[in-house]
Parts: sequence; structure tokens; C-alpha cells
Amino acid sequence: MELTFAIFNQHFMSKWPMIRLIKLSKNFRSCSTVVKAAAALIAVNPDTPTSTAAHCWTDNKEGVKLSICSFATDDREVNWVCDEVQRCRREGVPLRQMAILFRLRTIGKAFQTELKKRKVAVLNTAAAE
Repeated sequence: MELTFAIFNQHFMSKWPMIRLIKLSKNFRSCSTVVKAAAALIAVNPDTPTSTAAHCWTDNKEGVKLSICSFATDDREVNWVCDEVQRCRREGVPLRQMAILFRLRTIGKAFQTELKKRKVAVLNTAAAE
């Protein structure tokens, strides 16, 4: 059986009925452009409670327009992202203002390898296992 949020939540709450759910809906770091995009993705996830996306918000200003890109291979994705990092650096954006977010550790390692090849400093802030 696939463990969805709804099944997990139902099991968790039945096992520990005294638990109180506290929603952390305010984002203190991201610009409103990113928060709105995240809320839109959350809203179409069938395993997310319907109220979750509506409550994502921030006081931060809008950021640059987001790009949605699709790539045939991980290598093409990694090269495009690394090209973008280098383009931003040429335009004067400091590395400390850039981040690459990814879901799979394997592609994270590919980003690190390619950036190191290009002599771009990498700071890995991955969550501990």
C-alpha cells in the first residue's frame, strides 16, 4: 500500500490522539514569487490537505520571474542549471544569493561535480541522513 499523507496522518492521529497539529504557513526567507509557485504545486498534490496551499504566505517582496524547464536527461538539466549559475555570476549576482534545490541526491551529486569542474565554489547544506 502506498503511504500517502492522508493515510499517514490518519494513522498518526489515531495512534496519538492528544497530538495537536501546528501549521507553519508563513515563509520568512523566500520571495512571494517562490511562495506562490510552491502553493500552486501543493494545491494540485492529491495527498495534501486542501487547506495547506491556501495558507502559504510571506511578507517578502516579489522576486524574479520563475522559469519552468523540462529536460530529456539529467545531464542536460545539470548543464543548463550550471550555465545559468555562470550567467548570473557574469551579471554580478554573488554565489551567496544563489541556490539549487533538488529532490534526488543523485542529481545533487551531479550538480556538485559539474560546478566543481567549472571552478564554481559549492556549499552543500543537505539535510543529514
